[in-house]
Amino acid sequence: MTEQPIIVQELPEIEYHQPLSSPYVLPMVTVNIGDKSYGIPGQYLRKCPQLDRDWSSDPNLTLTDVHEDAGHTFANFLYTGTYETTRSTLDHGTSRVATEFRRSVLVYQASRTYGLPILEALARRYLEYFGESIPILDIIIAAREVFPKLPDDETWFPSYIKRRLQQSLGTGGLKFIVKELSSCIAGEERFGFIIMKMMLDILAARLQRLDDEFNEKGKHHGTQNNEGIGLGDVQVPAIVHEERVPLPNDYSAPEEPVSVCDAYAAPEEPVPASEVYRAPEEPVPVPEKLIPVPDNYAAPEEPVSLPDDYPTPEEPPVYAAESHHGRVSLADVSLYENWKSLSPKKRKKRIQILAKKGLPVPNKDGIITVLVG
Repeated sequence: MTEQPIIVQELPEIEYHQPLSSPYVLPMVTVNIGDKSYGIPGQYLRKCPQLDRDWSSDPNLTLTDVHEDAGHTFANFLYTGTYETTRSTLDHGTSRVATEFRRSVLVYQASRTYGLPILEALARRYLEYFGESIPILDIIIAAREVFPKLPDDETWFPSYIKRRLQQSLGTGGLKFIVKELSSCIAGEERFGFIIMKMMLDILAARLQRLDDEFNEKGKHHGTQNNEGIGLGDVQVPAIVHEERVPLPNDYSAPEEPVSVCDAYAAPEEPVPASEVYRAPEEPVPVPEKLIPVPDNYAAPEEPVSLPDDYPTPEEPPVYAAESHHGRVSLADVSLYENWKSLSPKKRKKRIQILAKKGLPVPNKDGIITVLVG
């Protein structure tokens, strides 16, 4: 008897999906997230490696590591593999953008905890999208809520926070940020330490960059036209150079300056005479009006002299700038700040400090004159 060949009939091409098993077969697992419960077939829970087990004996699950505000997004992803949130009523004064940013942060933490890389990528996308439209303090507040629950090997989220801090500090809002951050990180020892370390790293890098720029400009003997070298909000006075005239070897400086005779008068420049010049007529003398002097009046023979112990007002000491002065470091830059607006008392105190350190001393207009040999 001849065996008949087995004919395998190929299935024509179809457009719909054919899973190996039905995901809707019981058991239906009750997943408790916060105060809400979600019914999810056990087949869908297999997407999460930590939840892939037999649920027939105990179809109940409580996820304490997922925030209630991220519950719908987490359950929806297990069902559909997509990102979705519910539109809820917001409290008065609450920003919808800030709310969606916080939800994306909560979903990101849940995806990292349960090893869902696709949900993690979706959460990152919306986290960065909404984060561009909210202030840094809202970002810090949301991060504070999830930071303790993130895995120890987490690197992306701290890098994102540091990048946003760097952008905010670059806009000149340092004083405001530091003041508000102190209240945001209060009571969060580990999180507060990380945030403050980020800020110190950012400021240290900025100071180093400014120091390098300052040193580079210092090689060219400062700027001209009385312009200062900017270091953030501090202005370093410009240095004006004057050439020193060489003196003969036998020259000796006089002990006291030579004064010009009081009776000396500089000759007036000759005035060109006009062709039609006529000498003015002599003025008619005006009789002087005599003022009667009392009978008992006596003019002093000599001017009244002051006693030897009469106190004379002291003038503030003037410190001459030396050509070989100490190098101005960033710590000394504050001594030159707001020089022109200082009171005489404060300016005198700063002059004494600068002279003691061997640093150049500006004049009252904030200009430093250095003699170059």
